Amino acid sequence: MRGNGENMKISQTFFKVFLCTIVFSCVLVSQAITAEAVPPPTRENVNVHLSSDVTIQFGDYEKSFFDANGANVFPIIFQGTTYLPVRAISALMGENIEWDGVSRTIFIGRTLSNPAASPPGSVGNYARVGSVPYFLRPPAQIVDAIVLRDIIIMYDFEVQRFYDANGRVVYPINFQGSNYLPVRAIAGLMGEEIDWDAEQRRITITRGIAEILDEELQARILAFEEFLTATAAVFDRTTARILGLPNAIFENETWDLVILASEDVRNADTIVENLRNINIEGFSETEIAAHYALWAYAVATAQYALISENIKYMAFREQDFSIFAETFLALAADAQAKFEIARNAIRELQAVSVSPQPNDYDEVE
Repeated sequence: MRGNGENMKISQTFFKVFLCTIVFSCVLVSQAITAEAVPPPTRENVNVHLSSDVTIQFGDYEKSFFDANGANVFPIIFQGTTYLPVRAISALMGENIEWDGVSRTIFIGRTLSNPAASPPGSVGNYARVGSVPYFLRPPAQIVDAIVLRDIIIMYDFEVQRFYDANGRVVYPINFQGSNYLPVRAIAGLMGEEIDWDAEQRRITITRGIAEILDEELQARILAFEEFLTATAAVFDRTTARILGLPNAIFENETWDLVILASEDVRNADTIVENLRNINIEGFSETEIAAHYALWAYAVATAQYALISENIKYMAFREQDFSIFAETFLALAADAQAKFEIARNAIRELQAVSVSPQPNDYDEVE
């Protein structure tokens, strides 16, 4: 293709900053990142307690944890705070977890490779039901570890600060090459309660109150969640394909991306139309708010997909598409912001629509 070198230069420069620009601009809008929010880039060698005698119970089941090689891993305790490996936490939360070495950031939920937080295909078999027999556990002992004050933790692109029971800031810890996060703080992100039984040496993570939903309302919420997931999938595909454009230009495969981009636009338009056709008569104010937020997110994603299609078509025509960079980034950020609003609206709908089952409590002291 004529002009490949120039277009490659333009596209590589544009897409190199794409995700970081979107992610951190969204973070700045939603949660003003200050110097105080990011720990100073220092580390400290410390002694921690390898607590192989501590068990973790999640809901009704005791859990055992494993690393990437299938070996058992156990909690560690530092200054009264219990930590678990990131992989184990990913399995417990059922959330995407991703490490970015460039920015030294652990992303939970929404990640750079999955910015819309589409449900993970698999969180790995790192947390399993059952306990490790005591004769297979290493002895409880003092071991060397590193406190990492130069790592940023983000949950849904919001910087997290973790605190212990006394209000002191706690940081991630690296032990034997794995990053560990505090159990209490992660339970808080999950909206769960946590209880420590000193006699049994057991940490229990539980909701405490059983929740029930009206069947009709539950069906509506499920439909809303499906719309959210379908729209997020369009956003993810559009993002992945726009990031693949430099290679497509080099390999003369831009027309294939144009065809796929047109399919994304059609899918987004279909979602918008289906949401528009929902009869909201009889909906509560909270349901109407969730419906409107979903529709706004779908419209924003359709606009994002449309400009992506235009960029790919211009690349196919060997035209300079960098003039759309600012608009493209603005639409991407707008879609992500509306995703957050839509997801929060659905969560609010779930929260206001639950009622405790009488006589069905799991008490947490």
